[in-house]
Amino acid sequence: MSIRVLGQRLLRADAAAALDVIRGVFRAARFSRVDVGVTLVLDVEMRALNRRWRKKDKTTDVLSFSSWEGEFVVGDDRFLGDLVISVEAAARQARACGHDVVTEVGVLTCHGLVHLAGLDHECSADEHERQLMVEMGILDAAGLDPRAALAGR
Repeated sequence: MSIRVLGQRLLRADAAAALDVIRGVFRAARFSRVDVGVTLVLDVEMRALNRRWRKKDKTTDVLSFSSWEGEFVVGDDRFLGDLVISVEAAARQARACGHDVVTEVGVLTCHGLVHLAGLDHECSADEHERQLMVEMGILDAAGLDPRAALAGR
């Protein structure tokens, strides 16, 4: 498993703890034979990405870019894709949910990973429920409060 994390400086003092949480989520998800990129950005960058790829002119908390679909298909079967997380959205959501930003980065990493694995909560109520259950299991295995997957969502 290889995890490339860019933009850690945006988390300042929390960067090392966030990296530990990201790695813990990957281990808990049992994604040991894949490579994934995680990029931490500000809302302005996230809004531009969301506008370009989802045609939604607003920021969001996490975007998942699978290497197995779309116009940039990569030949390496190990590379699952990229996650982009807005640290500003993570901070807002952490405050609203009553936990710290590091926990929220873990929740968003988990959410994005589950999307990369093929689940999509926007498809149906059943898929939404299934995705939440999977996320709660991963968060629990990673040592994070599984209820964090439900908070404010």
